[in-house]
Amino acid sequence: EGDAGAASGMLLVALASAALLALAWVRLVPWALTAPDRAGGGRAQTGLGWFGRFGASPTGAVAARSVTYWIRDPRYRATLVLIPVLPLVLLIPLVIVDVDAHVLALVPLPVMALFLGWSVHNDTAHDHTAVWLHVVSGIRGVADRVGRIVPVLAIGVPLVAVGAPLSALGFGDPSVLPSVVGVSGGVLLAGVGLASLFSARFPYPASRPGDSPFHAPQSVSAGGSTVPTLTFLATIVLALPSVWLGWMGLVHGGAYPMWSLVVGLGIGVVTLVVGVVGGGRVFERRGPELLAFAQRH
Repeated sequence: EGDAGAASGMLLVALASAALLALAWVRLVPWALTAPDRAGGGRAQTGLGWFGRFGASPTGAVAARSVTYWIRDPRYRATLVLIPVLPLVLLIPLVIVDVDAHVLALVPLPVMALFLGWSVHNDTAHDHTAVWLHVVSGIRGVADRVGRIVPVLAIGVPLVAVGAPLSALGFGDPSVLPSVVGVSGGVLLAGVGLASLFSARFPYPASRPGDSPFHAPQSVSAGGSTVPTLTFLATIVLALPSVWLGWMGLVHGGAYPMWSLVVGLGIGVVTLVVGVVGGGRVFERRGPELLAFAQRH
């Protein structure tokens, strides 16, 4: 009975931490995706919607269309629903194998950041034939890549900023805060960077705009299974140094949490820059192939 009671207590602590993050998610997503409307007060450029809010620039145009997708397209809305649920699913087996409740409180935020960054690894294919607008207009690849990641970062950065203190509170020791920020922020930035590169170089068939996210076409190549797996695993590998330093901080204390912060964000920023610049060059070079791919699928 004692073991059962302890396990129940651990589960309650873990679920409470995950529930707080889910609540933060529910509050942050609408805030992040409507911030320009509040800032603009509905005065200027009425009728243009997000395109008016982001301004007349290539990056702004892509960002406006991306945000519109995240708000209205069922494929992206499904992502927004699933991301806060996934940590809850992961916590159950961790409780069963008797992972400490305080450690479990640190799990949900990095998991949410991981899946949020990874979620755009096939973003170019989600455009379907609309990608021709980017190709024929001669838009710079970097502008395309930056515009696409605006909604992800608009959600992810506030999520880490709000969720990291909540995770440290659930753990019961504020000294873990740098590690939580380093791991969560690093995995978010690294995931977005890899996604920017992979979505330009290795797109695979996806459900069309407006379709159900669960109605994906059959891939005619191995890319439909290998690309998401490779992107996901590569993101985890890039996060391992920060995770290891964070774990050393839990065990030994000292300067390890700060090193976890520096290494995690450092790797994340470098991966983001390399992914955006490299993905932009790939997008420019493979524009005709991307258009042909969109027309075939």
